[in-house]
Amino acid sequence: MTRLLARIAALPTSATRSLVVILAVLLVLAGVGISQLRYEDGTRALFDSSRAEYAKYSAHIERYSQNDTVALLLISSERPLADQQIGTLRDLVLALGEIGHVEAVYSLFGVNTTNPAAGDIAELSSRDLAALETVRAAPGTATETHGAAQSLISGDRTQTVMLIALDNRLADAEPSAPTLDAIAAAANRIAGAAGLSIELTGMPAIRSQITERTYQDQRVVNSAGAILGFLISLIVFRSFWIAALNSIAPGIALVMALGMFGLAGFEINVMRNAVPILVLVLATADCIHLTYAFCRKASDGADIGETVRDALIELGPPCMLTSLTTIIAFAGLSLSQSSLIQSLSLSGMIALAMSLGVVLLVHPLVFVLAWRLAPVRRAMQRSRSGFLRAIDVGPITRSFLAWRRPVVLTAAALAIGLAFLFLPLKTDFRFYEYVGQDDALIETLESAESIAGPLHAIDIPLHFAEGQALSNETLDAASAIHLTLEAGLPETPVVSTETLRRALEARDEWPSANNVVLALTPLPPSVSDSLIARDESGLLLRVMIGDLPSAEVRDIASRAEELARAVEQDALIVEDATGPSVVSARLSDIMIKQLAGGFLLVALACPLFIAFWHRRWDFGVATILPNLLPILAVGAWLVWSGADIQFTSALALTLAFGIAVDDTVHVLNRLAIEQRSHPARDAIATIHAAMRHVAPALIATTAVLSVGILSTYFASVPTIWNWGQLCIAVFILALIADLLLLPTILALLPRKRATP
Repeated sequence: MTRLLARIAALPTSATRSLVVILAVLLVLAGVGISQLRYEDGTRALFDSSRAEYAKYSAHIERYSQNDTVALLLISSERPLADQQIGTLRDLVLALGEIGHVEAVYSLFGVNTTNPAAGDIAELSSRDLAALETVRAAPGTATETHGAAQSLISGDRTQTVMLIALDNRLADAEPSAPTLDAIAAAANRIAGAAGLSIELTGMPAIRSQITERTYQDQRVVNSAGAILGFLISLIVFRSFWIAALNSIAPGIALVMALGMFGLAGFEINVMRNAVPILVLVLATADCIHLTYAFCRKASDGADIGETVRDALIELGPPCMLTSLTTIIAFAGLSLSQSSLIQSLSLSGMIALAMSLGVVLLVHPLVFVLAWRLAPVRRAMQRSRSGFLRAIDVGPITRSFLAWRRPVVLTAAALAIGLAFLFLPLKTDFRFYEYVGQDDALIETLESAESIAGPLHAIDIPLHFAEGQALSNETLDAASAIHLTLEAGLPETPVVSTETLRRALEARDEWPSANNVVLALTPLPPSVSDSLIARDESGLLLRVMIGDLPSAEVRDIASRAEELARAVEQDALIVEDATGPSVVSARLSDIMIKQLAGGFLLVALACPLFIAFWHRRWDFGVATILPNLLPILAVGAWLVWSGADIQFTSALALTLAFGIAVDDTVHVLNRLAIEQRSHPARDAIATIHAAMRHVAPALIATTAVLSVGILSTYFASVPTIWNWGQLCIAVFILALIADLLLLPTILALLPRKRATP
């Protein structure tokens, strides 16, 4: 290892021009990659996996239309809608129907069957009007459980809702933003002129906003992280020159990571948007360690070649080891069956490996080039007078070492107690966690749902039994199941072909299979395909729900399956509940627990790797408790507070563990150096010397990590700053554990025992 690092250290001085040329080429390639970066919300792909639940869902959406491509317009007036305003709304419906990718518009007038040539809305037949009762329910708007769907206008007639069914391609292949912008522009142009206020919401609008905010957050958070990293370096070294030089390599690591994402086809989404800032912050922390060593060597009179070589030989191993432990943390994410998280795992490992190369090669190169400037040389030679040397944790360390056994036993007991609070895991997932409950889109959606009914649904597919087809018998069986679910789930509206049959009966039409088909024929596929499968292989029953916690969705889905299968009938086969809400609720619980399993693997692998690296079993044992305790504390707090473990927190705890180990690595590395340099020294004295030397750097590193991650507070996507908050909590607790608990554990496992 020493020879390898010596060769790496020689490159910045012996092959300066070659490294500069190679770096320039890599930066050009990174620029090309950044220009190809794609931004997506990633919410639809989060549960894409090899699991049977997702395979059934994939087959299900091929047979039935879904609600997640329905946009909503909430139109409001200060007074009850006047005749002129209602006429304006008819014009708006016509204009919306002419926008590309708009499949249908549902409004208080019914289904938009526009006739652009005549410039009006076609009249609906009596049978169409009967189907309209189901039309208003099918996209997710039924709130009345006895046949008549609620109107799309508020009771005081001051608000109305329009439901706009968009082409499914907007959910899978094409961006929806242009279509949504066209809808908003048409609504504001036509309805706004009549004194009506327009608010656009719905799943397409929310997903489009998440994508846009992810794009904005990358610029804001990364810029803020770079500025904060520079400021903390300025405070640590008290030199503008050194702070500026220390910021160059982390910036290059960030650019290369983003370029790699673009070239490799890794899109930035709700999961991957935290990786760039993580790369920036970790590179800054490693660079501060190296810069601190550069300045220390330079102040001792060494030339730049000797300075770089000695610093890399001393701190190269811990920098490599800290990167490898974080890479192990990313590798632990690959245990998840989510293809999106597996992709996150791979991209994170590659980005951190590239960052390590930048830290070990580019950072020394920057200082070699800058050494030619007299102000830089003077700054490096004088930086030893910085405030870091004034930090002395010796008295505190000495006190804890004097009581090392009680301290370790207390910490172990605390860890066991926190584990009981943390386990078994309570998971939660809600789509709106990526937006925020107080976001304007969510508030508008809640207002629209108070008029039109809940948007989300639990789908119960009813497959035709062998020899069966759409007939009065199968419709009667579906009606029996519908009635059973209405009775068993009285708080949740139910929508099926029974809803349409009731509407036909209310208009004195016979609710036969033939009349049901005739009623659905003139309607767009988003309606007909939400009741009868496209391939006519079965019927669909929907239990309408709001945005509920995943545990509640799982309970309702299980109850609906139980009730549906309890109905005695032979015409239909009741399949497992599915749909976006059910799949996300059930798979999120499984996948978050898989991430927890990955964390346990990381918690075991990192100490083993450290023990193997140093060939010291005591180092591996000493690593476990100081790094596990902060994670258990944060996890127990999440469960105790009712926040439970979400994707964001599961990712944060796993990655934070890998990062928190970094401080431990630097302590162990310094302890190993002290033991080699002073083999006859008392073990306690050696620990004191190691802590006195490394504590300032640990405090500075934790400050850099915490302040850098603090930039996530500028993010507009809530999960980003939630992730940052959890990471900062783990970093601070890990620093405390490394300064106070780690020395006491090491003192109990010395090669040479002594007393203070």
